[in-house]
Amino acid sequence: MKKGLVGIVILIFIISSFAGCTTKEKKQEALEKKIFSIEDVKILGVNIDMKKVDVENLLGEPIKVEKIYDEVWEGELIKNYYDFGYVEFDPMGVGQHTVGQIIIKDEKINGPRNIKIGDTFESVINKFPYESTGTIDEVGNKFIYGAYYENGGFISYDEKNNPVAITYSYGQGGFGTYTLNFKLDNGKVKEIGLSVMNI
Repeated sequence: MKKGLVGIVILIFIISSFAGCTTKEKKQEALEKKIFSIEDVKILGVNIDMKKVDVENLLGEPIKVEKIYDEVWEGELIKNYYDFGYVEFDPMGVGQHTVGQIIIKDEKINGPRNIKIGDTFESVINKFPYESTGTIDEVGNKFIYGAYYENGGFISYDEKNNPVAITYSYGQGGFGTYTLNFKLDNGKVKEIGLSVMNI
């Protein structure tokens, strides 16, 4: 009887040791996932800050072009619309425009880390570091790593605590900061946005 009891205790100890390793391994794996960075600022071969002429050589003629004068820029913002969404160009000097934003709305197009329209909230979260200890702040954001718009990520929630967006940033929160945003609808990605703060 005592031998059987000792055997059961040893077996429980071995199983709990393996379970502990699995939990530790999962925590370590979450920490080892790379943060959103400069390596992620490319979609369809188009890099943020790429010149307009180079983008058009790569993607071809747009379906539609929209030009908007912007007082802050004191220049013209240009949106080139394509089947997948659009590329917005910021004025960067006389006659010079560079990519300031890329919006993807087509489920056939891979965004950064091969995330697509229709992917689940969980699948997006699993591609980046995730620290689940954060709490939802007064404006509905829960930080999942880093700091607000400084090499960090956060989830935005609506008034019913449903996730409506996941946002990652890389930079110091000002000029030159890159942002990757996933708009969500019913727990699935409905739009992917990649941008840089050029002002």
